[in-house]
Amino acid sequence: MAACKTWTYPNTETTTQFEKLFSKIDNIILNKWYQINNNHTFIYENNRFYYHMAISKRNSLGFYIDDYVLSRKGELVYITTYGYFKTKEKLAEFLNSKTM
Repeated sequence: MAACKTWTYPNTETTTQFEKLFSKIDNIILNKWYQINNNHTFIYENNRFYYHMAISKRNSLGFYIDDYVLSRKGELVYITTYGYFKTKEKLAEFLNSKTM
């Protein structure tokens, strides 16, 4: 069964930035991650039509990805962490599964 978006984001600066980034993508596929400006930041729209920003980071334990969701209030809120990946290759393998 197909879902329909029955709500809209408020007009905030953050919402405007997401919409600007998504406008550069021709055919948006839900839950597919899109890399932004060839850096460690990705955006995607989930199957409930919420915008997400995933940022890869590194600390002493290895590589990890923090995922933020744009709430219906137009605020970016931390939601979860993916990881830890001990090598760049493992991180790249995870990211390939999300971007394909």
